[in-house]
Amino acid sequence: MKLKRQDIVFFVLGVLSIATYVWPYYMTVLIPGFNGIMIMVFRYMSYLITVMTAIICRKELFALLKKSLVFIVLCLALYIALLLSTVFHSGKQAELIEPFIKVFFFSLLLAVATANKSSYMLKGMAFVYNAIIVISLINAFVPFPGLSGVEYFATTKNVYFRFIFLGIMLDAYLDYREAEKLRIRTLVFLGMIVVTTLLFRSSTGFAVSFVSFALLLIKTVFMKGEMKMAKSWLFLLIAVAIGILVVFLRQISFYADFIESVFGKDASFTGRVDLWDQALKLIAKNPVFGYGHLSMDGYIIFGNEHWMSASCHNLYLDIMVEAGIIGLVIFFIMLLILLRNIDRCEYSSMAQTFSILFFACLIAFNFEVYFNLGQYIYTFPMLFFLSFCFAGSPRRHRKLRIIWK
Repeated sequence: MKLKRQDIVFFVLGVLSIATYVWPYYMTVLIPGFNGIMIMVFRYMSYLITVMTAIICRKELFALLKKSLVFIVLCLALYIALLLSTVFHSGKQAELIEPFIKVFFFSLLLAVATANKSSYMLKGMAFVYNAIIVISLINAFVPFPGLSGVEYFATTKNVYFRFIFLGIMLDAYLDYREAEKLRIRTLVFLGMIVVTTLLFRSSTGFAVSFVSFALLLIKTVFMKGEMKMAKSWLFLLIAVAIGILVVFLRQISFYADFIESVFGKDASFTGRVDLWDQALKLIAKNPVFGYGHLSMDGYIIFGNEHWMSASCHNLYLDIMVEAGIIGLVIFFIMLLILLRNIDRCEYSSMAQTFSILFFACLIAFNFEVYFNLGQYIYTFPMLFFLSFCFAGSPRRHRKLRIIWK
């Protein structure tokens, strides 16, 4: 297949754009002279690139956004609920502007890359993610200058898992877009994530990535790409049940013994219980509307041997603290819409793959910071990307491939 000039341009645009969104710290360490000012310059350049590419692909982009309109409206409703709670309680609404801009442009970039008839913009984005996966794994054995191995990764290991999982979804989407099956290459990269999180002792990252890797390995290698699975919304129920178990039923003796024997941890999950208890007390005082963005910054700062945090390390509780039950209901509707679209996809193998990957994320939501402290940039673009991937699974049973043909 002859490589076209526009394909090279789209690949470079994908590399440049995603590199300035996802992990600028790597650039400051690995590129001599790359500093914070240059990061800002490159970030605004990526905004400009996103807008320009959106104009080029405007016809396909509008068609894709139209199919994702319900999800987009719900996301805006969640933002408005969070904004109103912030105005009336914490008074930190100005802090919401920057993350909103980042999420908007990053999600728009993913929409442009998905809608583009050429796959090379997606390939450029996936290339950056894959390079970071390889760099992180090598760094576990031979620390790069400026990257201090375990000492460096100890402060960023959970962030690594949160932002890198979108890269695996990009790889998987490209596999089905080009070959209509999950390639072994994607499993290799996911396996690298498993090994990296294990070496750097990220229990949450290791457990969740290992579960997704094991299920996809069984599906791809031992079941020839197809496996019988329940409806995707059952995965949400399982994830919620796990959350209820770890937050509310952790004092049951056999449960505590199980956690200690299997995971080598106490039932407090490295001190997270302190954060959850404080969050529950706040929720009980104002359950409907919450306290607004970064509201926990004024209430919950633990300085024990485990945490110094303004988040309770649980997405669902964080949403209730900041946007109340209203925000949580909107968020669950968003998740159910995503899961419904995945189930209705005629590419059963692709639906199964993304159900597994999404299930891993739903479990991780119970233990990590995904909703505040600037973490919106890891969560909502990923959810938007899932929405864009399955926007072609419509009511009239048209195939998903309509997106890229």
